[in-house]
Amino acid sequence: MTDIIQIKDSGILPDGILDKLKEIDEDLEAGFTRRQRFRPRFLMETAVLNDMKFPTPDAKYWQCNVERDTHFRNLVMLSFDYREKQADIEILKEEFIGLSGPHRTKKLVQIEREKALLIYMQKEARERVR
Repeated sequence: MTDIIQIKDSGILPDGILDKLKEIDEDLEAGFTRRQRFRPRFLMETAVLNDMKFPTPDAKYWQCNVERDTHFRNLVMLSFDYREKQADIEILKEEFIGLSGPHRTKKLVQIEREKALLIYMQKEARERVR
């Protein structure tokens, strides 16, 4: 998992604790892959299709439309954020070229952080479509 490498390279954790993370690396990866960011199906059905909150088929229909529209609008906005983040990375790469010493190191960390954010944005986008 590249996230563990990032943690190791940062030096934020001592090796003993880092080794414990490495032992559950596959579980962490599986958790990241399977984690639901938004409501699981059960909550969708009990919250959105709840007979007490939405007693009629019409009420359920319109609430489902609101939920779907909200996810779609947020997906559109996330797509702008994603493209902006990609542009930010390109700018950081250009700035990186002329640097040396600690300034170069800091710029590299910024690039790596932005790339990690892209991965999390992709995960959110897939969850919004789900």
